[in-house]
Amino acid sequence: MVYSPAPASPDYLTAITNWDGQWYLRIADEGYAVTAVTSYEQYAKTFALNQPPLFPMTVRALMWATGLGFGAAATVVNLLVGSVTVLLLYRLIAPHAGRFVAASAVALLCTFVSAPVLQLAYKDGLALMLIVLAMLLISRRSYWLAVMAILALSLTRQVTPPLAIVLAAHAWMRFRNRQDSPLGRRDVTSMAAVFVTSIVGMFTWSTIVRLWLGGSDADKSRGSVAYIRRNGFGWFGQAYDRFGLAGVALIVGFFVVLIGLAYSAGTRDWGPETRAWLWAYPAFLSVGTTLHPGQFRYFLADFPLVLIFIGSLPVHASAKTRFVIVTLACLAGLGLQWLWIDHSFIVHSEGSNIWVP
Repeated sequence: MVYSPAPASPDYLTAITNWDGQWYLRIADEGYAVTAVTSYEQYAKTFALNQPPLFPMTVRALMWATGLGFGAAATVVNLLVGSVTVLLLYRLIAPHAGRFVAASAVALLCTFVSAPVLQLAYKDGLALMLIVLAMLLISRRSYWLAVMAILALSLTRQVTPPLAIVLAAHAWMRFRNRQDSPLGRRDVTSMAAVFVTSIVGMFTWSTIVRLWLGGSDADKSRGSVAYIRRNGFGWFGQAYDRFGLAGVALIVGFFVVLIGLAYSAGTRDWGPETRAWLWAYPAFLSVGTTLHPGQFRYFLADFPLVLIFIGSLPVHASAKTRFVIVTLACLAGLGLQWLWIDHSFIVHSEGSNIWVP
């Protein structure tokens, strides 16, 4: 999709609007269309409805209020939400695992291979902020505020169902500790609201689109049951088509290892919410998406993943050793970021083998 063509050597604020940024630029400029598909342009208008509104409309509001262009406004939004995200992430992990692990989580997130997407004209930064916010609110038992955060996430990126697993892990821990912290009827009701909102949130935007468009062909938005069915069971169907049962067994083995790591001794101090997110989010991706280079961007939201080797360090490891390992990991991540930008995000020539970011 090219909504606003760029020169062969664009400046920074133009370059960051590449790929999906073109959809958000179009939405910020023209809003959403509600007409049937009759031509390619109509298709482009209706396909824009696959992109939930919270990020592009936030950028649009900032453009209106300040007079900034799309690239500059998107940069301001993502810098703000990114700053809030790292603060929330630190506060989510520090009470359970301590200041070093929490600070390591922030550093490793910022140097993850696809972390540059947090400064592009993409929705990923806002979505990540809302994910971490919802988990923090659940961990602090502010359930009704968590419902609001999840509803906002459902209008940003349709990745709310794993939060139902997070809530279940949190509820189980509260049930086990009910003698120290009794569970009241209000707690049960509010936790149930979080659980239901997490499941229903995946279909919020696609339902709005279908009600808006009626029977139009354009109502097949991402997040609908039909869309998931068309993916052919995600990673599992793709692996079976290419490698048979061996491919399926490999993916199952990956999740067995991931769940084992999530509940190993090395991660016992992370808190139930973070441990559950470690495997629940990839499990959701395995059903709703297919394997392609864009998974590097998707896995940015699985922030506990980068903490596995930190959490697995021997207890007797010195502070200096831990600091050196985190530093080396961050430097390696920065090098991988360069490769991601150069080989995935930037298109060098029309005939190049493009890896979709």
